[in-house]
This record gives sequence, C-alpha cells and structure tokens, in this order.
Amino acid sequence: MASVGLLVTAWSLVLAVFPDERWTFSSIPLLHTIIYFGTAIALRAMERRGWLEKYRIQPNAKMPDSDYGRIWRSVALSQAAQAFVLYPLYPEFVWAGLDPNEPPTVLYALLQLAVMTVVEDVSQYWGHRALHHRLLYRFHKKHHEIHVPDAIGSE
Repeated sequence: MASVGLLVTAWSLVLAVFPDERWTFSSIPLLHTIIYFGTAIALRAMERRGWLEKYRIQPNAKMPDSDYGRIWRSVALSQAAQAFVLYPLYPEFVWAGLDPNEPPTVLYALLQLAVMTVVEDVSQYWGHRALHHRLLYRFHKKHHEIHVPDAIGSE
C-alpha cells in the first residue's frame, strides 16, 4: 500500500527531526499549524484577488491589512503553546499505549483521530471559556476584537 509507505517515511522524518520522544509527541501540533497557516495563507491570497467575494457573509466588512500581522502573531503564539502543554502529558499518552517510535496502523490512526477530535474540541471549548474569566480575559480579548469573519482570526 503506497499510502502506508508514505506514512512510514513521513514518520521517520519526524523522528529524525525530533529525536527526543517527548518532543516528537509534542511536535504533532506543528502539523496542525502548518496546515492551518497554509490554508489561511491560501484563503487570504484568494480573498485579496477577489475570488471569494460572492461567498462573503458580510460583503461590506473587510479586515484592515494592519490587523493581520497582530492577529497572525497572536495565533502563532497560541499554536506554539500547544507543544509546551503536550510535553508534560507525554507519560499519560505512553501509559495509554502510544509508541512514538512507530507509526500507528491506519485503522488505529483513524480511531485516534476520532477520539482526539472529540478531546480537542471539548478542551478547546472549555479552554476558550476559561479565557473569559476576569483574570484572563485581558490576554484573550484580542480574539474578540475581530468583527470580520476570517480564517486566521477564528483560531
């Protein structure tokens, strides 16, 4: 199966770049970040060319270019923090059967994807809700200053 060979090759590359097992595990959000920013860059390029105008929810509202840099820095910091949150959780994942030295089977990867989608969604919800606490909101309020729907600002 070609796709399994590609998965093994990709996983070998990850292990070569992050030889420490904890950092290998913690680097997994990096894949999400690459896909997330790659998609956001592509959508921003299409938006600037006017290709998405007919899909715009608020036709007359556009985010000023000056806001993008600030928002992208904030999102990048948030994404980077995920690796540092996962690092101390590594022993619990090993206890649950994670073996970072080998890629999972396709079936097990799909099961993990389903479970982690639920775990991530629930944790994002409660984490976001916690950021609305009066002691934390001053750091989080930038997220709510965006009044124009945008791919990068939604994170």
